[in-house]
Amino acid sequence: MSKKKKSLKKILYIIAFVIIYLITTTYYDTSITNISSNNTSVDSNLKIYFFDVGQADSILVMNSDKTMLIDAGNNQDGKLIVDYLNSLSISKIDYLIGTHPHEDHIGGLDNVINSFDIGTIYMPKVETNTKTFEDVLDAVSNKNMTITSP
Repeated sequence: MSKKKKSLKKILYIIAFVIIYLITTTYYDTSITNISSNNTSVDSNLKIYFFDVGQADSILVMNSDKTMLIDAGNNQDGKLIVDYLNSLSISKIDYLIGTHPHEDHIGGLDNVINSFDIGTIYMPKVETNTKTFEDVLDAVSNKNMTITSP
């Protein structure tokens, strides 16, 4: 198995662990909501939002006072993701996860990092030389933050 696949596998395990933890701490009641459709809620403690960013990815998981954003769509989705988060009255992202350094996953991360208070940033130890990846690293550096590898 290649190093990239091992890193991606590790990040997916962490994401699964965090989601399972959030679900089990809310008595198994969940609410899956798409910001672009009618919002419904089964349990006010856990909410999962699948943001409409085309074929890219961006998922927000909220549990009481904690937030986790998994990916942030393409570069052009950055402002949209920030607007979605603002519409939900979010001021802090406790856990920001970039699953891997492809533009359709981390494209809007720099906008999110620049716009919100961020707790911990998780990304695998995978590098690329794209402008998108450099923009994320610059945003992290400008806030004097570090990236935690799972």
